[in-house]
Formats: sequence, structure tokens, C-alpha cells
Amino acid sequence: MTALREGPELYAEAILEACFENRQFDPQCEVGRAPYLLALADRANLTKHLLSELLIRIPTTEDRRDRNQMVDLLVLYAGRGEEEAWNLLITIAADGDENAQDELATLNERGLIWVSENVLPSLPPQDRWRISMWLPDEEADDCTPTQTALRSLYQTFDRQRKSQVSAPESTPSPAEFLSRLSHEPPSWQASAAFAKQASESELAKAAEHFLQTKNDSALRSLSRVFRQRPYPLHLDTLLPHIDDEDRGDYVRTILGRIDDPQLREFGLTQLQRDPLPSGSLEILRKSAQADDLSSIREALDRFTSDDLYEQHQIVLDLVSLLFSHPHPEWQPLAEWLYENSPCSFCRESGVRWIGEHGSIPETIRQERRYDAEPDIRSLIAKGSGE
Repeated sequence: MTALREGPELYAEAILEACFENRQFDPQCEVGRAPYLLALADRANLTKHLLSELLIRIPTTEDRRDRNQMVDLLVLYAGRGEEEAWNLLITIAADGDENAQDELATLNERGLIWVSENVLPSLPPQDRWRISMWLPDEEADDCTPTQTALRSLYQTFDRQRKSQVSAPESTPSPAEFLSRLSHEPPSWQASAAFAKQASESELAKAAEHFLQTKNDSALRSLSRVFRQRPYPLHLDTLLPHIDDEDRGDYVRTILGRIDDPQLREFGLTQLQRDPLPSGSLEILRKSAQADDLSSIREALDRFTSDDLYEQHQIVLDLVSLLFSHPHPEWQPLAEWLYENSPCSFCRESGVRWIGEHGSIPETIRQERRYDAEPDIRSLIAKGSGE
């Protein structure tokens, strides 16, 4: 972002490092950065140099995240007609790199033909779901013969797969659900059905089991229940378990569904702990009030961790808290989220919250055209009336 704003040529080394090291929090879910990075390289007059480096580095890079990003960049070069990029893609795809194979298939017809001739014949039957990744989402009138043949093959595979799917398990009665908890934790579908059908006395029995069991699957099933139905026992039965190794996380999730003055006071004391415990914001999800904003912000500003997953958990809890309180005075927390989230999805949630319930600050509006996340750029442009 800074490179685009101040001049990419001033940050050539940093741009190259970002191309070779994947800095996304979750590359499997977040939008790939290759188009953004190549645009930076183009503007910094690094286009040829970057390609030369990719040709050298890809064959020897072992880190899967870094290698996949570099392959994504190589695909863009191949799409521009760079034959050296195409040749290396073919080489690593022939060596079994599935990312390179899938990217080749969606690059152009030349790539799809190569994959259908060189990958498909040895593709195990259970992996033929990958064919759907090689094809457009919708069948168009101008499909090529290769696309038509592959779609027919995939449809045959899909029919066979669906015919082999086991019939869904019958939904247990509330009594059966309770009896299975100790030895056969029910599925999430069964948990949802129990939440809808259970009487108050059956719900109380489920809560008592939650407080006694150490079985993680049972705890997970029961926490699903209490996301949908109010926890039936007194709040004091949950609070002693807040730091419990087995059920602490599930307790905090349940507490986040409760709006109670006592819980609010308890949650505010949790914010004063150092380090800030995971789930502290989740506890206040329903019971927090606007008067608590300064306490929450102070806790966030105090929070420090080198662990990205700890950072992300705090951010996830903040997202839930914000969307439970859609009021303009909460915007400073959404801005903190935008500035501090390691995850682009959560940053996008912060921008969406501001667009729906607040007013996008000029600083964020100015940054939006430089953001690496295309959905954030789109949201801010829309919220700014551009």
C-alpha cells in the first residue's frame, strides 16, 4: 500500500520479498495476491527481473505457501505469452505439482488441453472432483470441445459419487440424544434437532452433562445446542469454568449468547487481565454497552502477541461483538479492526461494518485504492459513493 502511494520504485526490494514470501494469514481462503504483486512489480519496472528470479527460485522453494504464490505469479506471466514461464509451469506440473496443474487448466485452452492429456489419464477416481475446478462455473454456448468433454466426464463422476453417498442418519429423539452423549457424541444435525425439540427439563439435563463431561466431542455438540437455546441453569454454574482446559472455550461461547448485568461486570473484569485471555470479548458479545467502549479499546490497545493465531482469535471475537452492536458510536472498534487484523476477511468485515453503521473516515477512503484485497477496495468505493 505504501509502495503504491509513495512510488513503487522506492520499495523494489520490499516488493520482491513480498513476491517470494507469502504473507497472507490464510492463503486457502483469502484472495490470492499475485495480480496485486505483479501490478506493483510492473509499476516499479521489475517485470523482467521478477520473472528471472521466479524461474530460479520456484524449483528450489520448499515452503508450500511461498511456492504456490510464486506459481500464481508465473501463471500470470504465461498468460502474457512469456514462453519461459509456460515451460517451467509445464515442468513442475508434470512433476505432480497440483497447484500448477490446476492453474494451467484455467489459464487458457492450451493449458486445459495439456492437463486433459497429461494429468487426467493418471488422476485417481477419487480425485476427479478437481475437474470441476478446471471448468467455468456455468456451461456457455461457446464451450470448446475440450471443455465439453471434461464437463461430461465430471458429470458422470458426480452422479456416481452422489449415488454412493450414505443415507442421512435418522434424527435421534431428545432422550436418545442425551443417552448418546457419554459414548457416541451426536452430529451437528442431531444437536440442532435437539435444540429445537428438547423440553426445558431435557435442556437442563444437557447443561448438567456439559458441566461434568470432559469429552471434547460432547462439549462441542452441547455448545451448539446453547447457541440456539438459552442456557437453562444459573450463570454461576458456568463462570467457575471460564479457564477450564477442557470446556473454557465452549463456556465463553455460551456466555456470549447471554445478556445479563452480572455477566457484563464479570466480562469487564476479564478485560483487565494481562495478557488478555482468548474469548474475553466473546463473553461481552450480548451484554456489553456503549459505556464499555473505552474499557474494550484499552484492552485491545494493551494486547500484544507475536502469534498470528492469537491475534486472529481476538479479531474474530471483535467481529462478533461489533455485529451484535450495530451502532455508530462503536466505530472506533471497527477502525481498530481494520488497522490490526492479520486476516483480510476480518479487515473486510470491519470495513463492511463501518459502511453499514458508521461513516468511512477520509484516511481509509484514501487508502482503499491501494489495498491488496479487492473486496475491501470495492466496499470502500461503494461506501464513499464513488
